Amino acid sequence: MKAKTEWVNFKEIKEKVGMEDVLDHYGLLRELKREKNKLVGYSLCNEDHHSKRSFVVNTTENTWHCFSCGESGNVVDFVSLIEDVNIKLAALLLKKWFGIISEKDRKLFKKRS
Repeated sequence: MKAKTEWVNFKEIKEKVGMEDVLDHYGLLRELKREKNKLVGYSLCNEDHHSKRSFVVNTTENTWHCFSCGESGNVVDFVSLIEDVNIKLAALLLKKWFGIISEKDRKLFKKRS
């Protein structure tokens, strides 16, 4: 990957990839319980793993929060934390995993065709 030179449209990635998609990618979706517009489950961090339901995903806002360690964020932040990479690399991973091609890339591909 061209992590140093590739421009990343974070807004586009956050609009196209939901937390449910990311959780499913990691095999974690089945461990969470749906409560209206939220998914609730045990903490994913080492601080308080499996002692109480402290991990919450707001599917409407596409955000997450861990009440055990205090971390929270969006899909990019989640991948950054899980993979232990910076947010740009996390965004590039999401683009790769979910096949996101930006409008800029589409135009570039059309010119080459």
